[in-house]
Amino acid sequence: MSQGKLHLQADEAYEGPEVTETLSIDLGHAGRYEEAVKQAEIELLINISTFGDENNQDAVDIYARTGWLYNRLGLFDKALECYHKSVSIAIEIFGQFSDDVAEVYDEIGAIYIERGQIDKALEYHQKSVNMFLGSFEPDDINLLNPYVHLSVVNRILGNYEIALKYAKRALNTGLTNYGADSLDMLDCYNSLGLIYHSQGRYLLGFQYHLKQLDMLKDANLTNHPDWAYTEACICMSYLELGQYEGALRGFKSAYELAEKFLGESHYKMSFYNLNLGHAYLKLNELEKAEEHYKRALDLSRKFFEEPNIYIADSIEGLGKVFQKQQKYDEAMDYCLYALDMRAKQQGKKSLAVAMSYNSIGDIFTDQKSYEKALKNYELADEILRDETYIDHPTRGRTLLGMGEIYLKQGKTKDALNNLKKAHKILLNSHGKEHPDVISLKKTIEKIEVEV
Repeated sequence: MSQGKLHLQADEAYEGPEVTETLSIDLGHAGRYEEAVKQAEIELLINISTFGDENNQDAVDIYARTGWLYNRLGLFDKALECYHKSVSIAIEIFGQFSDDVAEVYDEIGAIYIERGQIDKALEYHQKSVNMFLGSFEPDDINLLNPYVHLSVVNRILGNYEIALKYAKRALNTGLTNYGADSLDMLDCYNSLGLIYHSQGRYLLGFQYHLKQLDMLKDANLTNHPDWAYTEACICMSYLELGQYEGALRGFKSAYELAEKFLGESHYKMSFYNLNLGHAYLKLNELEKAEEHYKRALDLSRKFFEEPNIYIADSIEGLGKVFQKQQKYDEAMDYCLYALDMRAKQQGKKSLAVAMSYNSIGDIFTDQKSYEKALKNYELADEILRDETYIDHPTRGRTLLGMGEIYLKQGKTKDALNNLKKAHKILLNSHGKEHPDVISLKKTIEKIEVEV
């Protein structure tokens, strides 16, 4: 039931016959999703006219393929309808625990990832893996995508060691079956890159995304939605490493290419708008940051239901814009809203919740409400002292905030202790050339001289 490999360049005209049995695969992987859906409908009609009804293996595949295409278009309900149809036929033909059913369960889980419904995604992906392991060895190619998806779900939940376990299983499975330079390895490299990025290991994540980009370039796929996405992932690393202008240029390029194929109203454009908002915020271009955060929020709310991690990210971005504009009441409202949403979906002890406490602490600091700020930083640190996050850059930001407050309160020893810990963490994650690391080092040196 594989969706197949990339065959057509995204802007390449198809010169074959009007109707073929698998043209929808080629069109879909070329980023031409609407054409592919129409072609899949033709393929289903051909199938029914050939077999007399839908109860056959090919129909299982066509419905699953159509579900994948609707997912790409952001038409999640239609995608789920097609997947459930595929499952019902597969169960009738092969039984409840067949490999075909397991594969569609994995695809259903992928929709819930896209929608930000992480608990449901985890349920379906785990079910898929368990079913496949009942039939195949752990390194069988059928387990590649379920491993990748389980790594994605656990990364979003902040379970980085579990995420890495599944990402490395996927990598080894792909290397065994495809080889390092196969385009079928792209998702493996992407998953590893994003896990390392989420851990604050930005240079390591950057290397995996750069590998993706090189593979796409070698395959002449520079004019393809996957190129846009990978370019944006690389620029996420640039942004964290303090290369704000370079990140902005890359995000703009990725946005333009993605918009070309997806259109400005596609749900995936929320990702590109969100990252443009982050870049403009770092450069203090607040009107542009606000514009893109609002676009990201509008798109997310159009396609997703609250509570939702993607909506929360956009809301907090707007809160940070309002903070820089000294609209502190609005900033606080937005950041508290994001906190509540993250706690409901990712858990009260998640990294995302700690990030929200930091944001709230920053607002109180700007308002000179130092005790309230300190309370929120301490709430963040309670979460971040867990061994999973103890050296995470988010904890570096927490310790930095606490250190700055202690300094304002005249508690020099406590300030210096926290600032040195923050510097060590941020130096390791961001590098010595990052503007925040440089500024923090100067602050520490100044305090030490005065002491």
